[in-house]
Amino acid sequence: MNKSQIVQEKERYIDWVYTLKNMSDALWYKPFKEESWATADVIAHLIHWDQFVIENRIPYFINDEALPNIAVDVEAINKEASEYARGGVLKDELIDKFIFERRQLITSITTLPATTFDQPFAGRETIKIGDYFVSTIDHDLHHQKQIVEFIKSEGRN
Repeated sequence: MNKSQIVQEKERYIDWVYTLKNMSDALWYKPFKEESWATADVIAHLIHWDQFVIENRIPYFINDEALPNIAVDVEAINKEASEYARGGVLKDELIDKFIFERRQLITSITTLPATTFDQPFAGRETIKIGDYFVSTIDHDLHHQKQIVEFIKSEGRN
């Protein structure tokens, strides 16, 4: 997938998330299954991971520097995202925050030269930068599928 296609997918996802504004608040906060996330948690999770990429990946891609050897506490990031989603933020505010952060991510991606996407990570030559962004799209689509299937199981469009 090239730079243009990656940006298009990221933009398309904004459009899809925007449609979630039509979801009832009851469904928005309803877990997919017992002891699971709800749609609100997933959108907050995506916000936090977009912020992570903006702050901890793209600057290194821009400067062709090796990624820092930092411990990424996935569980802590996900817990913080869920707490944010459940901390009083309204559905429309959370969706608007997602759209803002995703647009920031897209802007950051567009600063990278198109040739960068065929290059490997500095210090991690087995992974191309374009493939990294494809994995983030796959992550988005995984969560989209979860939400769509949940909505269908609840008998709503």
